[in-house]
This record gives sequence, C-alpha cells and structure tokens, in this order.
Amino acid sequence: MGTDKNRSSFVNNFEIKLDKTSKVKLYHQLYLFFVNAIENKELPEETKLPSIRTLSEDYNISRNTVTKAYRELESNGYIYSLSKSGFFVKNLDSAEPNLHSKEKTEDEGIPTVESIIKERAKEKSEEKNDFVTENIDADSSVLKNSGTFILSDPFSNEQEEQNSVLKLSSNNDEKAILTNTGDLVKSSPEKRKILSPIEDYVESAKTAIKENKNLLEGNKIPDLTGEAPLRIAIAAFLYKFHHLEVNPSQVVVSCNKADILFKLLLLDEFKNPKTSLHGLLQLAEKSISPKKIKPCIAVPQGFHSSLVDVFSAANIETTEIQFDSKESIAALLEKSGATSAFIYSKNTDSKKKKQEILEWAEKEDFRYIIEYDTSTEISGSDFVYSQDFNGKCIYIENFSNLISKSINTTAAILPKKILESYKNQYQKFGCPLSVLSQMSIADFLIKDKLINYLSSIEQI
Repeated sequence: MGTDKNRSSFVNNFEIKLDKTSKVKLYHQLYLFFVNAIENKELPEETKLPSIRTLSEDYNISRNTVTKAYRELESNGYIYSLSKSGFFVKNLDSAEPNLHSKEKTEDEGIPTVESIIKERAKEKSEEKNDFVTENIDADSSVLKNSGTFILSDPFSNEQEEQNSVLKLSSNNDEKAILTNTGDLVKSSPEKRKILSPIEDYVESAKTAIKENKNLLEGNKIPDLTGEAPLRIAIAAFLYKFHHLEVNPSQVVVSCNKADILFKLLLLDEFKNPKTSLHGLLQLAEKSISPKKIKPCIAVPQGFHSSLVDVFSAANIETTEIQFDSKESIAALLEKSGATSAFIYSKNTDSKKKKQEILEWAEKEDFRYIIEYDTSTEISGSDFVYSQDFNGKCIYIENFSNLISKSINTTAAILPKKILESYKNQYQKFGCPLSVLSQMSIADFLIKDKLINYLSSIEQI
C-alpha cells in the first residue's frame, strides 16, 4: 500500500478491510463493503468511487479484482459508469443513472482484455485461495511424498469462475444468498438450486469430454487403482477437506462404497486372518503354519445399512460394538473376538477412543480398521486414519455423500501392505469407474468446485 501522501481521499475517509487469508474471494469482500456502504447511505448518491487503478494501488490488489467487484455492483444497480469518467453511486430508487456531466480523467474505465491478461500473474499471487499456497505446507503434505505426480498448472484461476455463496445480513427470517453472478435470492427453491453443485459438475463433465475425446474411440482400460490425475485430485481435496496427508499412490478409486468394501473383504488380510509368530519363534515361522482364525468384523451397534449385505456376500461375520460405551473400546473389541473393525468417523469422537482402537489393532498383525467418513463438514484431521502411523487403518470417502447420490465415486486410502495385496489379487481388472467419469471428478475437485460448494453450505 502506498504512503498516506499518495493515498486517495476516498481511502483516507473509508477503511476497506480485506482479509487475504479468507476463503472468501477478495472481489466478493470488496463488493460487500460497497454494498453495505451504499445501503447504509455512507456513500451518498452520485459519490464518485476511486478508479480501478487507484484502488488497486492503494490496497495492493490486482485491477482484475477491482474490476470484478465493480461489475457486480453495476449489474446489481448499486453503481453506474460513464465512459472515461469513472464509477458513481447510483440512486437505488431510480431506474436509470443520473447522467450529469463529469470531469473526465484517464485510465478510469474498465481495463481492456489485454490489461486484464497482464494482471493474471499478479492476481494469482494475491488471491491465494488454492491448494498449493494456502493449504499445503511444502515440507509436509502430498507434495513431499515420492509417489506424488505433479500436473502442469492443475490449480489455475479457472476456479474463480465457479459459483460460491456468501451470507449477507438480513432483517428478514429468510436468509439472503449472494452468488458471484450477482444474483440475490431469498426463496427456498432458488436457494436449493444455487446450493447444488450439479451445474458445476456438468461443466467439469463437458471439459472432461472435450479434453479426452480420444478416449471415446480408444480401448483404454482404466487403471486398476484409478487414473493418476484423479488420485492426485483426491489427495489434494482430502488435505483441504480434512487436512489428511495422503500419498496419491495409495489412493484406490471405485464406483461405490459397496464395491470397494467387498473387494477389500475378499483379501486374505480380512478373509483369512492368521496369527504371526514373534520373538524367537519368528525364526521358525517359515516352517510352522500360522494359526488360522475365523474372520469377524466389529461394526457399530445398530449397524443396519446396505453394507450388511456386503459382509454377508463376502461370507464374513459381524459383531456389534457399543462405541459410545464408557468402557474401553479396546476392551470391548478384545471381548468380541473381532479380527478387524469397521467404524464410522463419528464413532471415535475423542482422541482417547482413537488411541484405544489403534492400540487394539496394533497388538495383532491381522487386525485392521476400516474407517468410513460420514462427515460433510470442512474440519481438521480428527480421524483414526490421521493418527495411524503403522499402516493399520483404511480410510474410505464416498463422494456421492458430498456431491450427489447419482455420482457414484468412492476412494479408499490403503496401507502399503493392503495396497500390494489388492493389486496382486485384482491385477487383471480395471477400475470400475470409466475414464471419462474419473476425469470429470478430477476436474471438479482440482478446480476447487467441491470444496467451494461445501464451504458455501457452511456459510448459510
């Protein structure tokens, strides 16, 4: 920001607070400032607003940011512009602007396409609401993992074109919803339509088809664990969504939760659990057959869902555990005789419970935890998976819970040992999700459309 001597009189009279660390785009913040100032009569009719250049320089933001805010204001009837004269507060009660004669100054109109393009690089460094700069620590996270693939400019500014939602103050019981298209709506049907991510997903599907037309004519079988761009996008999304550090090489993509769970249950680790010898007896393990154990999966009490049929189809018994009991979870699991456990993320709502279930799993090589994420809120890494450092927990995210029930995409994060078994057992199979479907989801995630949608929901 320039010195006080160089600051415009407008900036000296009005303090515009912009939070560059906020998830709310800068131009939305700027838009809301002017909306409130105009509606509260702090900026009277015919007040001349600072030029795009002046506001950009005084607040060290890109001209494109100011331009977008002014466009929203003008499209919603808060201001009007005169060619090479600038922007002025409009009479909210009048249908047309008051075309008074104004002193003409240079460089006060909307920038040309060329000037906007020149500002793109600057804008990227200022409006940092993307995966690389805001949510990823370069010394930890997915970028550090050796198995990570890096896409060319996967986090472009195209994400700015996606619908996002802000909550405005309102004296009415009905909340006002403002979209970045300038639409202000209050009725519930319109609200539900705006809060639907389907339109954005449709655009991603169109992009996927356009950029991968050759796949429609080819015979490519989807990679067993999913296409690399999608696995990378999922890893990036999970870091933003729950701060989970995921190596894309350990992501396995499937068409639904039942499919991935069934395939996991058919692995020897779950189907044929065996005890391993320890200490001195470990030396003789190759000549001694490990003891086979009857598989049994512990599930939450009241577990009555479509997944019951999956365990039945895999011919694996289940035993219900009361996870909200005051008794130690580890003790309950020991009594149950379970060889592994299936839990929902909500079942371990305390750090103590997470530690207990992990300690139980670590006591035997054949014990594993399958953690199914039921959360739709953006939150920290409050999961058993995030506390697991010994490859005992499988994390499952079902995107149909977040996008639409008709979009059947599920991702599982597998420990390396389980991943190796999965690849060996299903090496002749491809991912059941089509390549085009995978590319659609990848575009939807990598451009932050889903995380922006979920963030918008939380603001309502």
